[in-house]
Amino acid sequence: MWRERCIEQLNYKFHALIKEFLDKKYHTAYELAKKNNVSDKTVRMRIKELNDILILNGASIASKAKMGYKLIILNEKKFSDFNEKLEKNNKKKTPTTSNERVTYVLSLLLNRKEYIK
Repeated sequence: MWRERCIEQLNYKFHALIKEFLDKKYHTAYELAKKNNVSDKTVRMRIKELNDILILNGASIASKAKMGYKLIILNEKKFSDFNEKLEKNNKKKTPTTSNERVTYVLSLLLNRKEYIK
């Protein structure tokens, strides 16, 4: 029950961070902030919140000075299940960043068969 609520509470912002970490490389707060159009401090706060949720779902985020942050998967099955549920949940979400909104609107307009005023 708790895990299900955690997945529902995760929004696209956390999902975007998880997607970045899936390459299992180190990422700096600056790099992640730039990609997500937020400040370094916001990234650090989100990583802290995200880590609390990931610990319950078979993973954690490790930090290393001068290297950045890295996803550590502790339980492959548990994390895989969590990530699949997260993917399904986020397909229903509306875009949050400006780039996502542009892509969404263009896709909507280009794939529409009827006239839009």
